[in-house]
Amino acid sequence: MNFFKLYIGDYQRDTAHLSVTEHGAYLLMLQHYYATEKPLPPGKALHRMLRAQDKQERDAIDAVASQFWKETPAGLINERADAELSKAGAQAETNARIAREREARRKSLREQHEESTNRATNDEPNQTPDTRHHSQTPDLDTHHQPSTEAGRVCLLMRRAGISDGNHGHPDLLTLIDAGATDAEFEQAAVTAVSKGKGFAYALGVLKGQRSDAAEAAKGMHRGAMPASPAQDRKARQLATAAVLTGVATPPKPQPETIDVDARVIAP
Repeated sequence: MNFFKLYIGDYQRDTAHLSVTEHGAYLLMLQHYYATEKPLPPGKALHRMLRAQDKQERDAIDAVASQFWKETPAGLINERADAELSKAGAQAETNARIAREREARRKSLREQHEESTNRATNDEPNQTPDTRHHSQTPDLDTHHQPSTEAGRVCLLMRRAGISDGNHGHPDLLTLIDAGATDAEFEQAAVTAVSKGKGFAYALGVLKGQRSDAAEAAKGMHRGAMPASPAQDRKARQLATAAVLTGVATPPKPQPETIDVDARVIAP
């Protein structure tokens, strides 16, 4: 041990009768005993160990040894010092165990952290972070198949030169629901690009074209017998094609009325 506890009250009680020289001898003996944790040699060997210079000092060492130390085959021992050494040894073992457990916990935490880091790194060992700009409109990605009809139409218009398409635009959704064709959207995009305009302008062009086509379809039916829904839809499609292509639609044959004389057929 590099230090020992000196309980002053106990020491003063037990050594109050000692002289100054005897106090010095006792404290030197305790220092050697705690430092080596071994019994002290008796007699002249002890005198030399404590560097006794004269008879008074040698007599003081012998007096202290006879009162507070017990002679054994191994040498002089002090029972109070042995008790303190035992407690210190037990505490040292406890401290060592606590230190080992603490280091084991730290090692386990380090290994778990390293394992977690390695797992995250090795999941994709050859993957290079993708720092390219991704379009905020996934349906406009020309390398993937659009997931909605609106996205598909935006892709068609993008290929025609429209770069600001928005597959959630309400006019776009309305035109799709109304049955606007791919050709109509593409032609509207070409028209907008030729004028330096964008997506909203192209939709406006298409809405105007379809409105004109609807009016033309109504004029074709004016004065004629009401057409069936299928015939009306066909007429609108023909009118739209006429607007887009510039080719006049052949006139629809007018219904004819055949007059015949009424006669009674006998049964």
